[in-house]
Amino acid sequence: VQPRPARHELLHPLSPRGVELNLVGSLVGVCTGRILVASREGLRAALEFIVGTRLPPLLAQLLAGSWHMTASCILAPIVVNNLASSLRTAQLRRSLLLPMLIRRAERVATSSWQQLGYPPFGPGIGSRFLPWIQSLEPCAEVPYWEGVEEDDVPQDLLCPITGSVFVKPVVLRGMIFEEHAVRRWVVTTGRHPVLQGVYCHEVDLDPALDLEALCRRLAEERGWTLRYMKVADLDSC
Repeated sequence: VQPRPARHELLHPLSPRGVELNLVGSLVGVCTGRILVASREGLRAALEFIVGTRLPPLLAQLLAGSWHMTASCILAPIVVNNLASSLRTAQLRRSLLLPMLIRRAERVATSSWQQLGYPPFGPGIGSRFLPWIQSLEPCAEVPYWEGVEEDDVPQDLLCPITGSVFVKPVVLRGMIFEEHAVRRWVVTTGRHPVLQGVYCHEVDLDPALDLEALCRRLAEERGWTLRYMKVADLDSC
C-alpha cells in the first residue's frame, strides 16, 4: 500500500491543474460507461439478429445485461486503478494529466501493435510534439567542473546519476546526488532514483554543505574550473 501524499504534494481541486484532473477523470468515467452500454446494446441486437424470433426479447435483454455487469466488474477496476496511478504521478510531478495519459496510451498501443507482429507505425502524437514542447521550456544554467578526470576522483565524490564530480550536492533519503540531476528526476518521476517504490518530492532535498565545501577545496587543489551549460529547466514545468 502506497502512503498518502503529503499535503504540499496535493493539487488544489480549484486550481487549473486540479480542474484538469477532475475533468479528465470524469471524461474517462463517462466514456467507459458509454462503451459498456454500447457493447450491451450491440450484444442484444446481435442475439436478436442471429437467433431471431426463437429467442424471447426478455431473455436477450437478460443476457445482454449479464454481459454488462460482468464487463463492468472486470473493466471498471482496471480503469480506476490506472487512472488513480496516473493522477498520483501527475500530482507528484505537478504536471498535466492529459499528456501523460496520451503518452501511456501511445505506449500501450505501440506495444500491442508490435506484439501482433506488425512493424512500428512511426512516431506518435507525443513524439511529434515533443520538440515543440521542449522549445517552449526555459533554459537554466547547470554548473559543472571543467578539467576533471573521473578516474582520479574518489567514487564517493561522483553523482550516481551524472557520474560527474559534485558541484551542488543534495541529500535525498540518505543518499547524495547532484542537485540539478536529482531535481529533474524527482520532478519527472516523483520517485527516488535508486530506492524502489519510494516516492519523493522537491522539498525532500537537503543541501550537503560539507560535501560541497570538500569538492570546492579539491577543485582548487587540482585546478578545476567551474563552468555552466544551458539545459531545459523542469522546475517551471
